[in-house]
Amino acid sequence: MKKFAIISFCLFLTAGAFAHIAAAQLSPTLADPTLGDPVFGKPAPVAPLQADAAQSAVADDGPDEVGAAPPVGQPGFPAFASDVDIATIYHKLTGQPPVFEQWARLSPQCQQEKTQTGRIACQENKQEELRQQYQLQTLTEAVAVPFVPAVFSAYSKENSGYIIKNFSDETYMPFSYAGRNYALIPQGLMDRQFLPISGPAQKDVEAALRASQRKAVVLLYIQPTYSDPKAQPVELDGKQYTLISGKVTNIAVYKCHKTRPCVLLWEEGTRESRDAQREDLMNLKR
Repeated sequence: MKKFAIISFCLFLTAGAFAHIAAAQLSPTLADPTLGDPVFGKPAPVAPLQADAAQSAVADDGPDEVGAAPPVGQPGFPAFASDVDIATIYHKLTGQPPVFEQWARLSPQCQQEKTQTGRIACQENKQEELRQQYQLQTLTEAVAVPFVPAVFSAYSKENSGYIIKNFSDETYMPFSYAGRNYALIPQGLMDRQFLPISGPAQKDVEAALRASQRKAVVLLYIQPTYSDPKAQPVELDGKQYTLISGKVTNIAVYKCHKTRPCVLLWEEGTRESRDAQREDLMNLKR
């Protein structure tokens, strides 16, 4: 059912329904790192991801251990999209401003206030903060979303690269804010399943994978492009989600450690290299 819903949504967009929006441009969850199953993630997922927070494959002090601490604020790791970021983008895409009063009332910060005076002050400040974020939100830049843990294949000497084994046509990135769930569908993800990594970068990536059971933190850059405000939520893994389509524009591989800064190991290059990457992937599937 989930696969049907996601693929149907992508086919709807591909079939030409995008024509009328062509001019418009454009957390904290835990994933179940079950190997072998498709990834259904959030700012990082693998296997049916059923939480709302970003997470990461962060190497522990042990030689072959993978931690679950999110890379939030971790040195060397870029800032990535939060739940409120994606919720704001949805409303910006659809041209329907949110009810800032409700958002402020349901925000974690204001709900933690213990006195009525504190809640009122918090909600007033939060409303203004959310209103400014909505006004300043642009739709022309990609948002960064961690995919964790990404499970890598053995290195292919013949094709000079790796396959991310748990990328799937069913992959989505779950977010939740103010009582509403959003699923960011990364279109073009499977075109980047094969990563053409060679040279010194390959040695760094391989060393990191060997120390972490062939898992790493992958950062996807996704440009949200469309969401239908009239569409009914779709059930995915037992939850109702509002679907948002986005185009994958870039991908990067990081090594993260609980006690040391994250290190960028590899990042996708030019358009020419992406074309070569797509051709290599097609050759692998023949």
